[in-house]
Parts: sequence; C-alpha cells; structure tokens
Amino acid sequence: RDEARQASEEALALARTGGDVATEAMVRNDLGVTADEAGDPDAAIAHYEQALAGHRRIGDRRNEGGTLVNIAYVALMLGRHEGAARGFEQALALFRRIGMRQNEGITLVNLAMTELQQGRAEAAHDHAAMAASLLKAVRDRWAEAAARRVRGQAAHALGRIEDAQRELDAACAMFECMGLVGSSLEARCGLAEVTL
Repeated sequence: RDEARQASEEALALARTGGDVATEAMVRNDLGVTADEAGDPDAAIAHYEQALAGHRRIGDRRNEGGTLVNIAYVALMLGRHEGAARGFEQALALFRRIGMRQNEGITLVNLAMTELQQGRAEAAHDHAAMAASLLKAVRDRWAEAAARRVRGQAAHALGRIEDAQRELDAACAMFECMGLVGSSLEARCGLAEVTL
C-alpha cells in the first residue's frame, strides 16, 4: 500500500506540474480508494472531493458519477445515510443523463440499500425493482442478483413475505450459478429470517 500511495503521490506531482487536470483527478480518486482501504475515510473523502472538482472542471461526466458514488459509499459505511442518499441520487441523475445504464442500475442498488438502512423500505423496494429490471436488460447478473437480494430484504421489512421469499430465492440461485458462495449465503440468511 505504501508503495502504491507513494507512486500515486509522484504521479500527482507530475500531473500538477504539467497542468494535467484529468490525470490529477484520476490520481486523486486512486488516492481516495487507497485511503478508504487503509481505514481512513476522512482522507478518502478529501481525495474524492478534489477528484470530483477536477472531473467537473474538465466536463468528465462519467468519472464525475463514479466519484460521486465513491463519496456516497464512504458516507454509507460511516452511517451518514442522508449524505449517502444525496450522493447516490446525484450520481444516478448524472448516469441517466449520459446513458450509462449499467452504472445507473448499480447506483439504484446502492440507493436502495441506503434507503433500507434509513427505514424507507417502500422506496428501497421500488428502487431495487427498477435496478433488477435494468441490470437484467444490460446482462449484469451479479448486480441483478444483488438488486433482487435488496428487494427481498425490503419486501420482508414491508411484511410482504411471499415477495421476499421469491426475490431472495432468485438471488440465491443467481449467486450460486456464478459460484459466489458468500453472496449466496448472505441471501440465504435473509431467506432464513423470512421463513422463521
């Protein structure tokens, strides 16, 4: 990690010297990932915010959306649900504007998870359903399974037991077909809760 961080710092210095805003923004994003993985969320957010400013300055909407998702995800992990929801909603609007359907679907899953943690099960259920449909259309099986798992969890929170069982069963089957035992077990735990 230290070597990667040092290489990124050197690349950042070169980008600044050369006035290369695009490279500087990408390196800042990488430093944010490194800080997040090292357990320093405040440094991660600081790097992501600087990356976001750079992406916006040069009109790089794709990476702007990705960086908004990174910021929102760190906020979610810190339990800052309102900030996370706001970030995911901004990224979602941007992905829709530029036609990045797969990113739109994945962001809908993240938004649904956030809403579920906020106790907004109906909104989570609706967003997860939209995500599952969109991700099925773009053939992202893993993300579709994740959307169905969240939809099942939201249905359970709403007391819609049959809907919850159907979605969690589907998520388990999809994860198992991909050989993702851990993800399948997580969905099965949700299914066990529903059937108790």
